[in-house]
Amino acid sequence: MQLDKQLHHLYLSPANRDYIDQCVIGKIRSVLGDYKLDSVTVFEAAFAISYDHSFPGSAFQRDNPFCVENQLVYVLRALGIYADDRFEFDRTGRTDANVACLDQVVILRISSSNFSLIKQFMNKVLMPRMCVKSIQCKQFSPRFDCVFRTYQFLLGTLSDERVKVLNKEAQCVVGTHDFCNLSYENKEVVRTVNHITVFNLQVYIGHKITVMEICGKAFAYHQVRCIASALLEGNIIQVLQKTEKIKKLVPGEGLVLLKAKWANAEQEWESNNTGEEFERFVKEQTKQFAGFAQENTEWNVKQSIKTIKK
Repeated sequence: MQLDKQLHHLYLSPANRDYIDQCVIGKIRSVLGDYKLDSVTVFEAAFAISYDHSFPGSAFQRDNPFCVENQLVYVLRALGIYADDRFEFDRTGRTDANVACLDQVVILRISSSNFSLIKQFMNKVLMPRMCVKSIQCKQFSPRFDCVFRTYQFLLGTLSDERVKVLNKEAQCVVGTHDFCNLSYENKEVVRTVNHITVFNLQVYIGHKITVMEICGKAFAYHQVRCIASALLEGNIIQVLQKTEKIKKLVPGEGLVLLKAKWANAEQEWESNNTGEEFERFVKEQTKQFAGFAQENTEWNVKQSIKTIKK
């Protein structure tokens, strides 16, 4: 489901929002056709979702209908089962514009327990840019019960020799540090990085992509991208020690929230063919973005966005 972006300037006016919302919901209902869902007492459900780089962010924004959670709310409202009046949801993590995610969980209040049918209807509308992989009753807090989050950032195509150097330099961030200089925070930011590795991944014969993988319980605003920037600039040790600053932040297109794990989850999220197909799709798009990364921090972002829209 793609909302016409020419309507975005109209949507910024509160007077127009209700009318546009109703038009979008009506369009979704026409796509869904006839359906019947059971009605139960309102409860909290956990939605496991994946999405690509095309969204302006994951968190619900009242003045931007293109965000991930806005799209989820649209479909649930069209199904007549959305029962939430909040604008701040419990989620694994907030992702920025053009950041992809393969393991996001969002808690939403709904009034139907027919999970398989809800997932079928939602994917009919949301695919291929977003996929609902699983829906379950809430068992845990995606945000507060998360014991680790793993991100990958595509650094471009670097030589094996340089990858070895970057991997060695990256180890300085492992452990507990004040990452205020490696984030967009103006205060002390103490975080723990469990592990980080830089490696070359062979995409197909004769072509490799350099990947930075980092894992920790929680990350500060832009922390992962700042670490990637400092690695490419060759001054990550100095930036961590606060003797230098990064010169340029790498764009969000190269970043993927790869996976997360929760302490109180009683069972693993169900994997299904639709979700697996979508994950392969996102990874293919991620590889396209990596092709535009150079040996330094210069990215041809406009060309990347043009490619992603084809």
